[in-house]
Amino acid sequence: MVSRVASIRLAGSLAAMRKGRNKLILFYCNTPYHLFNAIHVKKNVLKPDVEADIMISDLIDLQAYIEPLSRCGLFRKVIALSDRDLVRGFNQLKEPEKTKIYKSASKFMAHIQVTQDYTGLYCFYVDPYLKALYYLLIQEGLRPAVHLIEDGLSSYVVDFSESQDVVNRHYKKKALTNNISEMLLYEPEFCLVAERYPVYSLEKIKKHDSGLKTIYQDVFGSLPLPQEKFIFFEEAFLDNYHLASDLIMVKELAGLVGKENITIKPHPRNSPDRWLRQGLKVMTRSKTPWEVSVLFNGLADKVLLTASSAAPLNSSIVFEIQAPTFLLYKLMQIGNSVQVRQRGFHDFVDRAMEKYNKERVELFAPNNQQVMLEQLKYIKAWSQ
Repeated sequence: MVSRVASIRLAGSLAAMRKGRNKLILFYCNTPYHLFNAIHVKKNVLKPDVEADIMISDLIDLQAYIEPLSRCGLFRKVIALSDRDLVRGFNQLKEPEKTKIYKSASKFMAHIQVTQDYTGLYCFYVDPYLKALYYLLIQEGLRPAVHLIEDGLSSYVVDFSESQDVVNRHYKKKALTNNISEMLLYEPEFCLVAERYPVYSLEKIKKHDSGLKTIYQDVFGSLPLPQEKFIFFEEAFLDNYHLASDLIMVKELAGLVGKENITIKPHPRNSPDRWLRQGLKVMTRSKTPWEVSVLFNGLADKVLLTASSAAPLNSSIVFEIQAPTFLLYKLMQIGNSVQVRQRGFHDFVDRAMEKYNKERVELFAPNNQQVMLEQLKYIKAWSQ
């Protein structure tokens, strides 16, 4: 069932509507990777009798997934939001303005109709909009436990339990930071920042899980990997207003390995134009997440590159499918990047290298270009 959320709330309070309703959980997603993991958690992790709704933001255009998600039968209801401007607006507010929203969430989140007694909120990243959604549920009389699910690198290096004194004093035991019941990660031993809530292992996705693969194909479609040997994963530096010299670095790299041998996987929130203007190849935007392409195609003969994104590592983290991967953040200038500046980032890299380089060295974080070239020679991906 697909529900289109209007901007007008249903009349009547939730408390008056509770009697006789079944309790269920709510997933909140705003990226394809969130949907990818939500499907896995609902099918393979939760008990079969747990009912769930899934709420989908339009921060990124996820329209193509709504109908197939409804047909797949995993979710009781698919709720499509029109909240892109609100999400962006919330993220740009100063802390006193955000606090005002958290304390009056039912006013600022009036576009969301709460008509169910959700006992759990399954989400991926605690940003201002997610906090506002949580406090909307609280103001409607609910007390959902918050379950954090793998969202990539941020899940390992960003501490979501940091207190907000004003909000915590206002909500006391109901404050979000006091109601995070768990975090589910594919590689929990990589996480060094969570101190207030338990971190548990999220079951890795099996390459031969035919039932899950059928759902993924129905929802996401399929897409072959690009022919180019080198794939560079762009990050959301531009959309997040962070200065970064990734374009300069990639141009230099393309000059070494050949423009014909490298392609760019643009970040969903960035325009590919800056790469195209430099004559670089760009992967065609597709509704198929990278992880689905890897699950169906493997990574034979590919070399993955990025500044500091965990996306190229997801093949190892999620499926245990390894390919030579280069983290190039030391070769470029990065401004106020949340991930690289987090105290847990370098520990994450160290632990990943320790685990994934046991049998054969395939994860690299070179200190300079010359070291990178030597490492490319080592994996026989470059010669001069």
